[in-house]
Amino acid sequence: MIHEDIDRRIASNKKFVVIYCDLDNFKAFNDKYGIGQGDVAIKITANIFKEAAKTKGNPDDFVGHEGGDDFIIMTTPEKSQEIANYITGEFDKQVRSLYIPEDLAQGCIIAHARDGSVKKFPIMTISLAGVTNETRQISSYAEVTNIAAEVKKKAKAIEGSVFVLDKRG
Repeated sequence: MIHEDIDRRIASNKKFVVIYCDLDNFKAFNDKYGIGQGDVAIKITANIFKEAAKTKGNPDDFVGHEGGDDFIIMTTPEKSQEIANYITGEFDKQVRSLYIPEDLAQGCIIAHARDGSVKKFPIMTISLAGVTNETRQISSYAEVTNIAAEVKKKAKAIEGSVFVLDKRG
């Protein structure tokens, strides 16, 4: 459905923004708190995305779940910043309810990294990567996903919850 909606928007020649999300430090959270709490984090994210589309977006905006902690929302350029601001603000508020007071007080959790070492992981944040055809022509779903991967990498390099919109021509 995500692929079809992006293809439809490309074919219509209307301006759009696809916002991809990635939860920062989700794996460490899931490892420490368990899959059940990880599922709660995913449900919170889904609800925030749906609410963002409903209250800040257009009637035909599309919310999709690619799997795991990966969500997208498709909107118009004039709505993208307000939607992103809503998502990052609500996520930062709501995610705190998933942590025990001690972890919140220290601002991180202690967990195993992918390499097996023990590290400190900050409280989860959300990185949003925006891809738009407002400043360049986009001709395929594959092109959207390739640009999104580049932008998501930039977003994840910034500390905290953030929205990075690709404006390259």
